[in-house]
Amino acid sequence: MEFPPAVAAAFIALADVPGSIVARLIEEGHDNGIATPQMKLQEAAAAGNIDAIKTLRGIQRENRFNEFIYYMDDDEFTG
Repeated sequence: MEFPPAVAAAFIALADVPGSIVARLIEEGHDNGIATPQMKLQEAAAAGNIDAIKTLRGIQRENRFNEFIYYMDDDEFTG
């Protein structure tokens, strides 16, 4: 799609504003893009698919690590 330069600039600007409709839609799209495959993986793991279980454990481990790093205080890095 092509938009006039002013419209494209406004869209890009709104994408950088936390809480704006554009930023929320982009975030929802990102979250859905991550969640949907993981839900399918969870279903396969619940059905007993060993490869799905192993993959899901790896993803969960990575998610826990990322969450730990996200909530870590700065003084924990310099301690």
